[in-house]
Amino acid sequence: MEKQAKVTVKGTGQLNGSKTINKTVTMDASMAKHFTGGSRYDVIEDFVRTHYPGMKFNPKNFSANVIYNVSSNDNTSNKGSFLGRIFGSNNDEEEEIEERVTKPKVEKTKLTEEQKELLRFRDEEDKRQAKLKDEEYQRANKIKEDEFNRQHKLNLDELNKIEQQRINKETERNLLKSNNELSRIEKINSLIDFHNLNSAQEIETHLENLLISISGFSLSKEHKNENFYNDKMINKYKICLEKLKVVSQNPERLKYFIKEYKKIRNKRVLGKIIGFIKSLDASNQQ
Repeated sequence: MEKQAKVTVKGTGQLNGSKTINKTVTMDASMAKHFTGGSRYDVIEDFVRTHYPGMKFNPKNFSANVIYNVSSNDNTSNKGSFLGRIFGSNNDEEEEIEERVTKPKVEKTKLTEEQKELLRFRDEEDKRQAKLKDEEYQRANKIKEDEFNRQHKLNLDELNKIEQQRINKETERNLLKSNNELSRIEKINSLIDFHNLNSAQEIETHLENLLISISGFSLSKEHKNENFYNDKMINKYKICLEKLKVVSQNPERLKYFIKEYKKIRNKRVLGKIIGFIKSLDASNQQ
C-alpha cells in the first residue's frame, strides 16, 4: 500500500462575501509533495477551484501543510483522475469553513521617488501650517495682553488723576477753612480789643456784633478754643453793657441787651453743666 499524507490548505477568498478556508484531505504522499514544491501555487489554485468553484482568490494568500505517514483503509479513494489522486476523496476530507467579514490583505507596494517626495512635501506643509497657527495664536495672545496692559494703565492713570483731584480739593478746603478760621479769630479779637466806645449808639452797635459772633459758637468740651473765645466775648459784652447802662437814654434798648446777656450767660452755664455730666459718664464707663 502506497504511503498516505494529509494536506491542509488555509487561506481567504471572496465567495458571496469573505470566506476563510481551512480544508484537510488525505492523498498519496507522492501527490502531496507537490503542495510544497516549486509549483505549489499552481497546485493550490487547482485545489481551491476544484473544491470552491467560483471563488475569487490569490493563491499566494494561501498556505498548505503536509503530514506524511498517514494510513488509509480506503483503497479506491485515491484512484481515478489525476485531480482526484491529488486532491483526495470527499469521503475522507475534514473541512472547516469560517465566514466573516475581513479586510482583504493588501500587499505592500514600494513607493516611487515621486510619491516619497510628495509625502515629504505634505509632511513639511503640515508642519509649516501648524507653526503658522502657533505663531498666529501667540500674536493674538500678545495683542490681548498688550491691550489689557494698556487699559490697565489707563485705568490707573485715571484713578491717580481722580485721587489727585480729591487731594487738591481737600487741600483747598482745609486752606480755606484755615483762612476763614484765622479771619474769624481776627474778627473776634478785634471785637474783644475794641475800646473806642463813647456814645450809646457805638456801644449798642458793638453789643449787636458781639451777639452775632457769640451765637455762631459750638460749645462743648471738645471745642476748647471755641469756649475760650466765647467766654472772652461774653466778658466783653458784660463790660459794654455796664457802659451802656451809664450812657443809655433808651430804656427799651437797654432792657433788650440785658435780656440777651442773660440768655448767653445761661447758655454758657448750661453748656458747662452738660460738659461736666458727660465727663462723669465717661469716667464711670471706664
